[in-house]
This record gives sequence, structure tokens and C-alpha cells, in this order.
Amino acid sequence: MRFTGRYNPYSRVGPGNLVTALRALIAAAVETADLVLVSDYAKGVCDAAVCRAAIERATSRGIPVIVDSKAADYAVFRGTSLITPNRHEAATAAGFSIR
Repeated sequence: MRFTGRYNPYSRVGPGNLVTALRALIAAAVETADLVLVSDYAKGVCDAAVCRAAIERATSRGIPVIVDSKAADYAVFRGTSLITPNRHEAATAAGFSIR
């Protein structure tokens, strides 16, 4: 996988180093961010370690964090500013039907 910045190769990452690389990229990006948006479609990229790294880095700098996730366990997102589930996602996370 290759990450790019301003149309130039930024870094190349092998499968074993993906989480480490994502954490480093997140840490660097948060330094200049005004807001962090975690948009997770449950495909495995935004695992708990990556999400926590983004949330902790942002909140330590006083940067708001908004989460849009299909995850069923919202405990990972503790400390965020806003979580935006749809009705089905909220019901799954809550463990009961929402009308």
C-alpha cells in the first residue's frame, strides 16, 4: 500500500506494518487539523487501535472528534465529541430496537 501527499509518494507500507503506519500518519495529520473525522465502514482499517490512536491524539490537543461508524461497540469511541449512527447502527450498539 502506498500513501501519498501532494501527489508525491509519501511512504510504502507492507501488510504487517499497516497499523503502525496509520498511527504515524494520523499523529502527523492531527498536528495541523481543526477536526478529526473517523468514518469507519467496518472493513477492518479503523480497528480499535487505530481509532483510539486518532481519538487520543486529537483530544490531547483539544481537537473535536466526530465518529461515523458501523461498529457495534461504541466503547472504542469514548471521549469523542459526537457519534453519528443511523437508527439501525444505534439499535445495534444499544442492543435493543429503536423506533
